[in-house]
Amino acid sequence: MRENVVEITRTHITGGAANPVSHIENWYDLAAVLGLKTGTLSYALRERDKLQTKIRLGDRTVYKSGRALKVIQSRLTTLVEPLFDALPGNECALAYRTGVSATDRIREIPHARMLVTFDIRKYYDNVTLRHIEECLRGCGFRTLGARLVGRYCVVRREGRCTLQQGSPVSPAISNIVGHFYFDTPIRAWLGEEFPDVRATYVRYCDNIALFLHDGVPEGFTDKFKSFVRETFRSGGFRTHKWNCITDSNPVKNQKFLGVVLNAEARVELVVVDRLRAILFNWCLFGGQCTADRFMSEEGIQLRDFMFDGMKVGKLRQIMRGHINYVKRINSKHGLWLDKLLGAALYLDEKGMPACANEEMFRRVKKYKDCNESYDDFMAGIASITG
Repeated sequence: MRENVVEITRTHITGGAANPVSHIENWYDLAAVLGLKTGTLSYALRERDKLQTKIRLGDRTVYKSGRALKVIQSRLTTLVEPLFDALPGNECALAYRTGVSATDRIREIPHARMLVTFDIRKYYDNVTLRHIEECLRGCGFRTLGARLVGRYCVVRREGRCTLQQGSPVSPAISNIVGHFYFDTPIRAWLGEEFPDVRATYVRYCDNIALFLHDGVPEGFTDKFKSFVRETFRSGGFRTHKWNCITDSNPVKNQKFLGVVLNAEARVELVVVDRLRAILFNWCLFGGQCTADRFMSEEGIQLRDFMFDGMKVGKLRQIMRGHINYVKRINSKHGLWLDKLLGAALYLDEKGMPACANEEMFRRVKKYKDCNESYDDFMAGIASITG
């Protein structure tokens, strides 16, 4: 089946100055725009395969860029991101955007009578060099310039050149491809086929959601699925994990990006429960034991020379990121996790795991008391250690 039959038209990039990418046709033009030497550009392209190191992260494969390639990709990011920001209708894209909080945006969406969600299967692995070239042309690049820039954004795998996971520029490229291949066709179809339906469409990288705020017209979901599957397939993509959940469903909650929406906004309890279990075990048995187990379960490959203290620091960083995410959505659950992390770090510092002290164990278990502030909880922990 032929790929890339989605029609992509050149988009006018607004701004006072001329489009900064419209004149790029060769290494010399690109070097001048990026502030790099042509020798650096030619070397990175010639040795691209050698400059991309394959790394396994659990069930994911990413490619770490060597220094010369990474510098180019970072400079390309500053060139490409403003092009996406200038595209009309880009507000539906929530991922990888400075100043845009996906969770805050989702919580602001009005109540939905029905929520339709689905994923794009192996999105990065199916974004080909041709996709990138066509979409960059849609942003104002000329053909030769789009082809040249695209070659710095891909990795060769299984006989194809596809978007490199792990590259600094890939998030911006994925947003641009998503704009032309997913966002624009879906929004146009909704306006043409169901102009009276009040709906909100959003996309977070390869996760797509359609919020239907009023009654759902008869046959809407079947027609929507059929259109999406046919349109995406014609562009070389596949969808999966479809869900259509009404606000009255007695079994399933409406949720997107792990946020439960048809009740008090909260992160899925299974996610919160796992974080609580990790942090509670940290309180009980110490950071080193917990970090070793967590890294093993997550398939995180750390350098052999990494000290145990660095592993604990990495776990702290990961947990803090998760907690900040939870706190933005549900303050009660965020407070629970904050207390557990605070206790875990304090007990590590004192060398006093809670499993060795029954009184401390009972005190840590009181983290769910929302009438007790974080400071009061930590004061109670400290009072036991003296």
